[in-house]
Amino acid sequence: MRSGAHSVIVIIAICAGLACSEPRTQSGQNALDSSGVAQSVAPSARCYRSSHSVLLGPIAKSRQNARGPGWLRVEGIQSADSGAGELVDATRAGLTGLWRRGPGDSVSMTAADDFLRVELRLVISDSVAMGPAMALSDADLVRDASGQLRTFRRGWVLRATRASCDSMPIRSAHGSS
Repeated sequence: MRSGAHSVIVIIAICAGLACSEPRTQSGQNALDSSGVAQSVAPSARCYRSSHSVLLGPIAKSRQNARGPGWLRVEGIQSADSGAGELVDATRAGLTGLWRRGPGDSVSMTAADDFLRVELRLVISDSVAMGPAMALSDADLVRDASGQLRTFRRGWVLRATRASCDSMPIRSAHGSS
């Protein structure tokens, strides 16, 4: 009986030590600053949802793989001049990218992998992100009006409304950058 009581005390001491330890970030850093106030683990992000694909725009032909809705994630937009971003479609296809602040409320973002490059020139507010978008790929050749083969180039106007980042699908590992 005495050893059973000793085991219970050891278990309580271990649990108390774990419960009282300082919170850590994913990288193992102390998540509290010197004043004991919790610090954000990741930069704040804003997400926007478009009814169309954010990779290729509205459906233009039956063999288009990208499908809406699509999501745009911009990390640290509230306080930074540049940062990371991500584009993801409903099919979970997506691209990682970088954004840079321009004049006024404008933001330029480029996201790419080995096959596709998407360039966005957006005006971003608390509620909407809108502006010209361009998808380019030298992996897909298309015929122009004269019948000549050209690299794929598609432009559209992206309009996306603010959405919870929790609603954004997690990008699939296959074909992602």
